[in-house]
Amino acid sequence: LRGGLEFRPKAKWTLRGGAFLDQSPAQDNYLAPSSPDSTRLGATLGMSRQIRAHTHVDFFYEYMSLLERTSTNDNALAARYQGRVHMMGLGVRLQN
Repeated sequence: LRGGLEFRPKAKWTLRGGAFLDQSPAQDNYLAPSSPDSTRLGATLGMSRQIRAHTHVDFFYEYMSLLERTSTNDNALAARYQGRVHMMGLGVRLQN
């Protein structure tokens, strides 16, 4: 499940926001240290600024929570998996 919005408050600015829920297809009895899958819940923010006729600067931030899971795999160590991720990016976009 994913959703997002885009808003242009001024001619050269674009603001974006979104949220997502990405459910893990892996069953608890298949989890292992080499493949600790989890359901992901997150939110994103971004913005673009046009600096020339065909040049934009883009920035984004994403927060993602990896929801807790407990392994029931008999062939791997018993473990609980969870986590948090913060990602940021900056780019220059050239368009015709």
